[in-house]
Amino acid sequence: MPFVVYQFGDFSLHCGKFELCRKGRRLKLERKPLELLVLLVTKHGQVVTRNEIARCLWEREVFVDIEHGINTAIRKIRQILGDSSDLPRFVQTISGSG
Repeated sequence: MPFVVYQFGDFSLHCGKFELCRKGRRLKLERKPLELLVLLVTKHGQVVTRNEIARCLWEREVFVDIEHGINTAIRKIRQILGDSSDLPRFVQTISGSG
């Protein structure tokens, strides 16, 4: 998907360039949160489970606290998008599902 660009709100996510922009201005987002954002955007409207996130973002041989890694990535995504867990516009958590 080198040329795919997703638009949502004031944001554009350039999958080929692996960059997030707001109103044409590039935003700085670390690698894992950006990888997670790409996954979530490509699954728009679908529930993405924590297991699916872990499989896509971390290799089995890597020993990290995956729960903490996912929570941190989601927090950073929400922060850069100006999103809220209480009133989500872009990233919604469904308790017990994803």
